[in-house]
Amino acid sequence: MRGVLEQLPLMSGKIVDDTRHEKVLSYLRLFLERQDAVTQLLGWNVIGIVEQCLDAASDFRVSSVAIRFLGDVLNAHDGAVLWAELGNSSILSWISKAGDSPHALVRVSTLYFLRQASLKHYDQQFAKLLESTDYSRLLLRRLQDSSYFVVSEACLLLAQLSSIAQVDDKLDGLVSRIAQWQPDKINDKRKISALAVISTLVLEGNERASEFALQVFKVEQLEPYLFESDTIVRDKALDLLELTLYRISKDALDKVLRLLSNRLEYDGSGGKNIAIVLRCLAAAVKQLPGNDKLNKEQCQRELCEQLANMAMRIIMRIYPDAQTPATSNDIPTMSIIEPIETHILAHLSGKCSVGELRQLASEAARIIREHCRLYSSSSMTSAINGLLGNSQVQQHTQLLHLLLDAAERQLRASLDARPAYWQQTLSELIGNFAIHASRLKQLFNVVLEMPQGISPSLEQAVRARLADVEWEARDTALEFIAQAACHLADMQAQMVVTKAVADDVVGLLKDREEYVRASAASALAALLKSSHLDALHGWLASHQNLQSPAITCLLEDSEAIVRRASLDFVQALMSVESSKEWLSSLNHRLLYALADDPDFEVRVRCAQLLTRLTFYSLHCVDVERRAIDELQSDALLLDMCRDSSRYVRQACLQGLKVLTKEIVPVGDRMDEGEQGASKRVQRDGSQTSGLHLLSEKLRNVDFTRLEESLSAEHLYEEALDTQVERELMKESHEPNNGNNILDCY
Repeated sequence: MRGVLEQLPLMSGKIVDDTRHEKVLSYLRLFLERQDAVTQLLGWNVIGIVEQCLDAASDFRVSSVAIRFLGDVLNAHDGAVLWAELGNSSILSWISKAGDSPHALVRVSTLYFLRQASLKHYDQQFAKLLESTDYSRLLLRRLQDSSYFVVSEACLLLAQLSSIAQVDDKLDGLVSRIAQWQPDKINDKRKISALAVISTLVLEGNERASEFALQVFKVEQLEPYLFESDTIVRDKALDLLELTLYRISKDALDKVLRLLSNRLEYDGSGGKNIAIVLRCLAAAVKQLPGNDKLNKEQCQRELCEQLANMAMRIIMRIYPDAQTPATSNDIPTMSIIEPIETHILAHLSGKCSVGELRQLASEAARIIREHCRLYSSSSMTSAINGLLGNSQVQQHTQLLHLLLDAAERQLRASLDARPAYWQQTLSELIGNFAIHASRLKQLFNVVLEMPQGISPSLEQAVRARLADVEWEARDTALEFIAQAACHLADMQAQMVVTKAVADDVVGLLKDREEYVRASAASALAALLKSSHLDALHGWLASHQNLQSPAITCLLEDSEAIVRRASLDFVQALMSVESSKEWLSSLNHRLLYALADDPDFEVRVRCAQLLTRLTFYSLHCVDVERRAIDELQSDALLLDMCRDSSRYVRQACLQGLKVLTKEIVPVGDRMDEGEQGASKRVQRDGSQTSGLHLLSEKLRNVDFTRLEESLSAEHLYEEALDTQVERELMKESHEPNNGNNILDCY
């Protein structure tokens, strides 16, 4: 650590890869987790080192790393000691001038330092520093910066300073000035800055700052931003609308809805404007239920339901062939919503492109999804299921995903209310082949988190997905089976994982996709480990497709991911007392190949298997022991202690500790002539000799050295012995091809 810190000012400016500097910063930050970090850094003259980094001749990237690190040190334990020492240095003077640096990285680092310092150290020294920067004008310049990173950091600093009583009054004028910027007279960057300032104050500022921001920036001022042509400006405005709706009043909400309606009426109900209006309504449905002001008036639920029904009618107009029930047509539409729906349906009656129709259907589905997050309705669920069964909807991926999200939220919200209905709905959704892997996983998660959704029909749905033509769906179904075996209770696990399902899983060990083969092996390992599925253990162990040739074939698979899962499966199979096929599937050549596998995770599992084999040999009968002795598992395990991967060495160390605890005490008793005292097993002469030999090998293992080799810090310290920390700061004759020892982290 000290070597890297002291070499930081000398870091070469010829280094092309900027991530090298960020890796150095990450490493320095790790040191701050220590309680005595500040004391150590002061002892190493950290202030003098940072001053060297801020020298005019230094690379600006080095200056950035140094000043950000110093800002983090100020918030570490005993950071106040360092803050007091900074008054006698040139660092604060540099900070006061660096806010207008030509380098964006330096500008953002300067703002970051000021924000970090303000968190804990607002005192006379900090107030003087702020005054020297002319902070209100500095913030105004940086909020209009060409770099979005600088703007973002300036917003955070503004929010932090606005929360400090001594300076917030001075910033109110700045916030008011920004809030009054006219959208038609400023460029897109300034629009983004204005929205970012208000959003950050609402999210990050204290209550006073948040309320003041919403007071000077009225909700109706968002309208021109919401309908901007620039996507970034529009998205920022939508984000701010969501924040505003969370605390909006009834009158202000009515004003927003009228503004949206007027936009459709006077500016034309083009598809683009309709899509934006629907997105705004989705934001309203999302945020209004949490609005305390509207909760008191009991109006938000009715509004959300009306908007959801309107959205469903829009989708049904776009996809008239979908078999969906009518949605609340008998309920009068609220007068404030009716004009919006009228304009949208009138537009849909005209000529619209397929792309436009799909976009509007997706935006309407967002409203339904947000409604289903809190409110459940069987009629809405029936309508969603009808849409999911429509072939045109199934070809529209985004709409399909949004409707699935809505269906999932309905299931979570109301599964307890009508279990039989929702169980059948869940099974039907899982068995729907139009639902692809990512959304299928969501439905399986519902089953795992809410096991009351399990019904007899679920088994058939799972088996259907195991035979899906899409390999990702097969893989997802296998992952679900593994999780069901581990997490579900006895009866529930047995309803999902039947013999028929387990037989399908065994068949997938020969799937053409390597990920499916690996997941099948992992699923079988989970089944064998599950105490809820004891009845399957013996049946699986004697399965005709799980005999020794099949197991050997899995362990020799060409894909590393399959070999990893296969080793887990073999270890699980060893726990089944009636199974001995795993032993005949292993041989020394195979184990040697696994111990030398190019994939370190395979080698980790191999070390674990070798430990279990050696341990098993101490407790098995003579015939099995001789077979295991031929495998030479103990010699291979000891040899793997020299593996290049510290994760493999860690697995070896753990295994050797277990064996030492088991074997060495027995060896001691034998040395004392107390061989008969062992109650573990009856050993013959050859076993006694083998046990002595293994015990002697274990005594010769340098456990301390092996344990030290597992520490990343130890690896770095070894590198320091050869002065590699100096190479870290240099660039070789080949550009961007430096020696980065920090890659070990």
